[in-house]
Amino acid sequence: MDQILLRGKFVGSGITHLLDKAEAAGDDETTALLTWLAAVQLQEEAVIVDMLERVLALFPDGGDRLFEMDKELAVRKFEAPATLRRPASSRILVG
Repeated sequence: MDQILLRGKFVGSGITHLLDKAEAAGDDETTALLTWLAAVQLQEEAVIVDMLERVLALFPDGGDRLFEMDKELAVRKFEAPATLRRPASSRILVG
């Protein structure tokens, strides 16, 4: 989670730097765009932090079990229920 927060701060600092330049240049359109972008960045960061906190609450061991479950689920094979399978005779053959 620390890496995600660091990345968010890096992106945010870049936006702030550009915002300062736009304000100094008197570029109102760019200032408005970058102000909006900064707000979206903060909102997205808050959503990610909230999601990660929820996952960590479910998996207090640090999430190792979540990765194990992902590996287990990845090897499962999907098999359509019999009621959804078409008989072999009704399949279209592409030559």
